[in-house]
Amino acid sequence: MKYIITAIKAILLITIVLFCIANLDAMQLALLPGNIGPVYMIPRFLPVLAGIIGGAVFTGVFMYAERWKIAGELKKAQRQLKTLQDEVQRLHNLPLAEKDQDDAV
Repeated sequence: MKYIITAIKAILLITIVLFCIANLDAMQLALLPGNIGPVYMIPRFLPVLAGIIGGAVFTGVFMYAERWKIAGELKKAQRQLKTLQDEVQRLHNLPLAEKDQDDAV
């Protein structure tokens, strides 16, 4: 499995590098509409690469938040399990009522 993941990462990296090499042409990037503000000349691959990296970061943040939530639920379930196991142990150790005492009443 480790080799498969490494192969997928290598293929993805090679694809990104080839995409960047194929799109080295310059393009204009204006941060404001019209001719207001500066206009930057950047390679064509840069906005796409920025989008990919931004999406990966965005996804990572949500995955971390979900993992943190699940870890909290796991700790809560483990505490509840421990409480229930202690209760079972306490009930298991209770002395049994003798039959003679029940008949005397």
